[in-house]
Amino acid sequence: MPTTDAVPTSRNVPEPPQERLRRIDAERPGFPGELLIVFGAGAWLMLAGMRSGLGLYSANF
Repeated sequence: MPTTDAVPTSRNVPEPPQERLRRIDAERPGFPGELLIVFGAGAWLMLAGMRSGLGLYSANF
């Protein structure tokens, strides 16, 4: 006879974001940590561009 109690399984227990990121990174080809390094470099470049005030909408050509 089936029960209606919720039994934790891999389908109904959410995976923590940091574990999901590690799993995705491990499954990708390349070296370990590449995803984090590329994300950090992109975020740094974006913030540096925002701080400089230069960009597509700059009035000083």
